[in-house]
Amino acid sequence: MRRTLPVLLLACLLRADEPPDRLRAEMEKSLGGETAIRRAGHFLLGSRKVEESDLDGLEETVTKAQKALQAQYFRKEPEQPVAVYLLANADDYIAFCRDFTGQAPASRFGFYLRDRKAMVMNIGTGPGTLVHEMTHALMDPDFPGCPSWFSEGLASLYEQYSFDADGRILGHENWRLPLLQRALGDRSAPSWKSLSSFTGAEFYGEGSGLRYAVARYLCLWLQEQGLLEDFYRAFRDSRANDRTGYETLCSVVGRPMDEVEKEWAAWARDLKWD
Repeated sequence: MRRTLPVLLLACLLRADEPPDRLRAEMEKSLGGETAIRRAGHFLLGSRKVEESDLDGLEETVTKAQKALQAQYFRKEPEQPVAVYLLANADDYIAFCRDFTGQAPASRFGFYLRDRKAMVMNIGTGPGTLVHEMTHALMDPDFPGCPSWFSEGLASLYEQYSFDADGRILGHENWRLPLLQRALGDRSAPSWKSLSSFTGAEFYGEGSGLRYAVARYLCLWLQEQGLLEDFYRAFRDSRANDRTGYETLCSVVGRPMDEVEKEWAAWARDLKWD
């Protein structure tokens, strides 16, 4: 038994690095026609009508983003590969969604199906949503049950991103900023405490765009303060005692929240996005 254990471990490692044949076959069947399938860490990328050079870039993005997100946040990794369906344009994306899910997509960019461990992307809109949905897929095993406000806040932070010299991923201002700034101007933006209290249904309900914006720019502010990774780990590890994350947020920030939220609002009003 002792002699065979290293052999078994080696075999498992080799299999883990190979694209799973059954998932590959399922993806090829779902995509139809000529498809390209590539393995990028925990993700199996399947594309149709995507240029080879574009696919090279997407594979590099997935590889770099996965490495950065795992290093910065997640200690547990997915137990099975995540299928990523990459569609070249809006028409192909909508048609694929109707076949794959039985309905038109709610988002024109893409989405993650938690129960099917699959991402469907209109890659014609750019790679930002790809990294957004990757964040959900990687967070799932590490922080199961993460409240929607923080799950979406962190994921949407990386809709606009860069990598620093050390390979760390950083979020930047994006198209959600004008909505937040208008809401700060007319005082319709929810407070952080209110934001954290929303159930999933409430967060995703009517007016969700503003809730996304507040959550995203709260995460961007935490990043700029050097507190985002600390907050993620503290909230993940204390979720049993803090269901919403607000108490943990207060603890990590370490200052009176009324004062901090005013500071955040002034900071957000001064941000620029072209």
